[in-house]
Amino acid sequence: MAHEFAPVPATPDRDLRDALDAVQVPIWHSGADLHRDWYNQSWLAFTGRSLEDQDDQGWMQDVHPDDSGPCREAYDHAFDGRRSIALEFRLRRHDGQYRWVRSEGRPFQRAGEFAGYIGSCTDIHASRESERRHQAMVDELNHRVRNMLSVVQAIARQSLTGDPEALLAFNGRLMALAAAHDVLIAQAWAGATLRDVLHRVLEPWSHDAARVHLHGPSVPLRAQAALTLAIAAHELCTNAVRHGALSGPELGHVEIEWAVSEGSAPQLQLSWCERGGPAVQAPSRRGFGSLMLERVLAAEIGGTVALEYAPDGFCCRVTAPLEEVLAELPSP
Repeated sequence: MAHEFAPVPATPDRDLRDALDAVQVPIWHSGADLHRDWYNQSWLAFTGRSLEDQDDQGWMQDVHPDDSGPCREAYDHAFDGRRSIALEFRLRRHDGQYRWVRSEGRPFQRAGEFAGYIGSCTDIHASRESERRHQAMVDELNHRVRNMLSVVQAIARQSLTGDPEALLAFNGRLMALAAAHDVLIAQAWAGATLRDVLHRVLEPWSHDAARVHLHGPSVPLRAQAALTLAIAAHELCTNAVRHGALSGPELGHVEIEWAVSEGSAPQLQLSWCERGGPAVQAPSRRGFGSLMLERVLAAEIGGTVALEYAPDGFCCRVTAPLEEVLAELPSP
């Protein structure tokens, strides 16, 4: 691996240090032994300590006790490989408050030899606190949504006491929403991949991997598209268990495939096809599942839904403009 050495400073040390003292960002310098031997005035003002107090490894006394171990380990690891370093930790300010900082450093050479590191330390406390408050709000919202789903389930239980089949169907749809909700929580509601949504919703029926097959690339979905497709997958699986390829212990299987077409207007193409089940006949009337798939799903994703009742197996084919369903997920 090539080492990431910074160019050799052409400015004499004294002039360079005077320039660095004028910078409003805390800056540090270490020798080839990793012992820090100089800090600029911004660093000294931040910590409220003299240069002598922080010479060698003295600066570590201002690192938060919970962060000192990982901090030292990260620095040692970077030093051993002569690599650049970037990490975040809490550093005690002159008033005694621990502040989150981001420390970055790069190795440099003199006369072609490794000579040490020079780095900076940026106060990021405000942004870290903002992230913490935001996450607390998201956690509270997710908690309330789960509670609301439980309340809705309790209301349905009271309202549908005389119709156990309707109650079972309603609870199944609610649980499909809850499953998609859990996947979205993991991505902070930025979206969820199609595979993750299908896997989570179909989990109760996919204990036999030979009967439910998923094939397709990673496609990140917007939150609303993920929720809608979760309900659709639940309806399709419920129908397969009641009437189709999954209605018997050894009858058939389901092939779920998706792809993204190329071109000026790329589309998501998703198919659910059942094979090896009972002979298929078109229903005499449209139930909730069919209406949900043909109308609600198509409207939510801005695409089309075609239901095919072929004798050798039922198929549902979904086509949607990619721009209507695609989301940008955060990097892991």
